[in-house]
Amino acid sequence: MTDIWHSLLANLALVSILVVAWDLVADFTGRFSRRMQSLLLGLVMCVGAVISMATALSVSGFVVDLRAAFIAAAAFFGGWPAMLIATAGSIAYRAHLGGQGAGAGVMGILITASVGIAWHHIVAARSRTMYDIFGLSVTVALAGLITLLVIPAQALTGLVQQSTFPALVFRFLSTIIIGVLLDRQQRRRELLMSNMTYRAMVRELPDCLNIKDVDGRFIAANPPPPKWFAPLRSTI
Repeated sequence: MTDIWHSLLANLALVSILVVAWDLVADFTGRFSRRMQSLLLGLVMCVGAVISMATALSVSGFVVDLRAAFIAAAAFFGGWPAMLIATAGSIAYRAHLGGQGAGAGVMGILITASVGIAWHHIVAARSRTMYDIFGLSVTVALAGLITLLVIPAQALTGLVQQSTFPALVFRFLSTIIIGVLLDRQQRRRELLMSNMTYRAMVRELPDCLNIKDVDGRFIAANPPPPKWFAPLRSTI
């Protein structure tokens, strides 16, 4: 296995660790507004993209990393606020790294952000599915090929031979990993909010309500009404 495969594999491990860490703390952000949640997601994904670039292998002056997965995920799950933060931070750091691949790197970031926000709007009017995450991952992986058009001819041959295929594979895998974990986290939060709403409704019902399992055991019930109130009892 060549150095580029080792470097991308280490980057993939970083992707998994960072997203799992975000998954552990993301539930605490549920009290914030939707816009603030998007901004926080964009900040976390921006940090991931920067760390990915900072720990990546340089090939002929070009940084080969998995920043695309973080940027696309920020746009796909967080919309415009998350996309702008992740994109701006990633461009600033890539420009700071410099090198002959800086222009191609910035172009790649902008293309990836465009792909992510396009998929965000595609699924906005319906429920997100695993096919959408798969489609996003394939598109992100293939979008990286567009940057080859702006790479100088003298650097193109060596870069393509060394990094194009592994970069395609790992961009796809990293986007899938981030997408699945973020989708799981958001669905868990939505289920939690739905359960909280349901419990609040049951608690405030004027009628007495209780639920039994198939063996006749009570598994849920709202609080008893005041003594002066005598509603009809409903059993499910």
